[in-house]
Amino acid sequence: AVETAPERTARAIPVILDTDMGIDSVMGLLYLLKAPEIDLRAITVVHGIADVKPGARNALRILELTGDAGIPVARGRRPRASSPSFWRQ
Repeated sequence: AVETAPERTARAIPVILDTDMGIDSVMGLLYLLKAPEIDLRAITVVHGIADVKPGARNALRILELTGDAGIPVARGRRPRASSPSFWRQ
């Protein structure tokens, strides 16, 4: 059985997670979902180690499995290979 997130405290810190949903982000997301001092309000997925579409699918699946499917997930744009910022990553 999957446990749902613990009850949030009145002082819980509202957080929006901006992530690429690589394996380290998956672990971070699971931690945030279980931390009673954190109120995870949304997840934004950007290009990084994982691509945007699969990263967003992974986030949605994790939220479903943990009983937190009410947390919204938004996809960012994948940078074009010709974009200078793409090469700085």
